Amino acid sequence: MLTQRALSRRRHDEVLASFRLIGDELVPHELSRMMHLKPTHAHAKGELRSVQRGLRPLGKTLAYATGVWLLESALPAGAPLDDHLRWLLDRLEPRKRTVFRMVREGLRADFIIGYFSESGQGGPSLSADTLRRLGRFGCDLGFNLYPAAEARPTRRPTK
Repeated sequence: MLTQRALSRRRHDEVLASFRLIGDELVPHELSRMMHLKPTHAHAKGELRSVQRGLRPLGKTLAYATGVWLLESALPAGAPLDDHLRWLLDRLEPRKRTVFRMVREGLRADFIIGYFSESGQGGPSLSADTLRRLGRFGCDLGFNLYPAAEARPTRRPTK
């Protein structure tokens, strides 16, 4: 899941990267306290949210189906994917035990990438070191690919 703010700030070929913890039992403020990190976005299962079409509110509310704790890379969207992932890993690796414990207790953890290509060509690459670090972290790595301007989403992509 990428936030609406992140989707609205993209320009040409850009990369957005996030780390997510997901689960019905997730309690955002407790997880933030245990991680000693402030998430970019977090919500609990059942928490109400406004329904939007693109950036326009529709005046309706829905309950979130599950809890999410999301940390987005703070780098500019034009930075290489490798840099975004290193930024996230630098913050998360010291907290790896907490993440592993949360996964053992039933949460799902993953990294999610949004890649926006204005031309529909090309793609991101990762260094061997970043791949090793991701592998040691033990999380899935998911990609949301948006190859051309006409294919750009108006709502949050989900895995």
